[in-house]
Amino acid sequence: MPFKSGMASVHIADNTAIFVNKAGEQVIDAQFAYAESFHNGIAVAGILDTSRTKLMYGFIDDTGRWISNSFYDKIYSEA
Repeated sequence: MPFKSGMASVHIADNTAIFVNKAGEQVIDAQFAYAESFHNGIAVAGILDTSRTKLMYGFIDDTGRWISNSFYDKIYSEA
């Protein structure tokens, strides 16, 4: 993924994504199963549901905190 807002999402294993800075240092913990690049300080991220079989998507800020109160089956990005 490209660097946006000084960070890039990196998928390091099955269902594990982190964010790194341009120096390659991890800046957001591996708490997501899926993550996209940031756009205007917001990124789409996904976690596995309780059965660990389905991804549920929401929005995070550049500190890794959820900013959406709901999770969705699908989110489309036009960026």
